[in-house]
Order: sequence, then structure tokens, then C-alpha cells
Amino acid sequence: MGVSFELHDNGWLIFRFARAEDRQRILASSPYFVYGRPLILKAMPDCFEFKEDDISLTPIWATLSSLPLECWHPNALGKIGSWLGTPIAMDSLTMKMECVSYARILVEVDASNKLVDHVQFILPNGVVRKQPIVYEYTPKF
Repeated sequence: MGVSFELHDNGWLIFRFARAEDRQRILASSPYFVYGRPLILKAMPDCFEFKEDDISLTPIWATLSSLPLECWHPNALGKIGSWLGTPIAMDSLTMKMECVSYARILVEVDASNKLVDHVQFILPNGVVRKQPIVYEYTPKF
């Protein structure tokens, strides 16, 4: 794969791909993380101006502690994730239910807005649940 990169003075890292297919494959395979932080990869629009405020959408891990096991279905976790932002993925422990103390969902959020700190929903037994949300980190925008 032919790829080169350069760093812009504003902190943007610009990748140039020799083939459009390689670029598309890399973009489609995201999310990527560097030391636990998201590496945000997006196709650069025409006439991009390299301003800091051009990226406010960012992926972030949301942790749902003590989530009832009835809510661990991918559809239920996707619904909860959609109340936070755009659901992207679940971590492998959550998918395999190997750590039932908490579930983790990767969601794309608008970091320029206040992050949702809880969601409320009705459990299958009719009980209203107020589920706290803890984010792995708080993006600075």
C-alpha cells in the first residue's frame, strides 16, 4: 500500500494514498486508537481550511456499569448508544458477555455539546431504570 503523511502546523495529520481503494479500505476499517485515544480519520473535503473547530464529532467509549443482563442484547445496547450519539461498536468483552459488571459501547458524539450522563428506560419487568453513563475520557473542544 502506497501511503505518505505530513503534519500541518495546526496539528492535522494528512495522509496521502497512492490508490483510492487503499484510502477507502482504511476509512472503512475504523475506528482506530492510539494509546487509547481515538484517531479520527475522515476524507478531506474540497477547500478544507484546517481549523480546529472543523472536527467536533469524535468516537468515545461509554461505560454502562451494572447494566441488567436483559439489556445486553446488541439491539438494546444499540438503542442505548443511539441516545448518546451514533453507535459504532461494542468492545469484545461486552460482545462475549465476559465481564458482566459493565458494558462498553463506542459511540460517535458531538464533543461541542454536553455529553449525556444518564439514560432512562423501562426494563422488561416494567421497572424504570436510570442508567448512569461514564465516558472513558472527556474530549476537549
